[in-house]
Amino acid sequence: MSDRHERVQAAMAERGLNALLLVAPASMAYLCGFRPTPYERLVVFVLPAAGEARLVVPLLEEEAARQAAPQAALYAWRDEEGPATALAAAVRGIAGTVGIEKAPLTVAQLELVSAALSGASFVDCGPLLSDLRAVKDGDELAALHRAAAVIDRVIERLSAEIRPGRSEAELAALASLLIGEE
Repeated sequence: MSDRHERVQAAMAERGLNALLLVAPASMAYLCGFRPTPYERLVVFVLPAAGEARLVVPLLEEEAARQAAPQAALYAWRDEEGPATALAAAVRGIAGTVGIEKAPLTVAQLELVSAALSGASFVDCGPLLSDLRAVKDGDELAALHRAAAVIDRVIERLSAEIRPGRSEAELAALASLLIGEE
């Protein structure tokens, strides 16, 4: 992940961004390995232009986050307290222009982020992440090759099961079963 952090931080520097605040599970998984269960509780990955990555999670996600993203400083919050204090601690020292993912960010989340980063200006970092994620590294290419090989084997086995009278749902269930066996 440190290679990805370096690539993203270099792209941030080119765009004059002091930090990224990410809320989309796919973006977090890409940058820190943690893929939270999407729901109404605030989960934020913070990547400063320099320094340690930070992860704000509800207490019930703390252990999963710790295991998936040991390189990130963890700020867990309890439901009865709410996320504002943990978020403020996670963004301490960050100012200036901050990249946020506008598309998945809710109004409530934006209000929390704005309060924690008063005086900061926000720009959409969605295009930056899309551009970086489009270029695959060696590990990603290897995973794509492994996945393609699995699908090739499953398609070969599944093709023998395609015949009149079989429903699409039956074939989909069989495909899922075969993928699980791989």
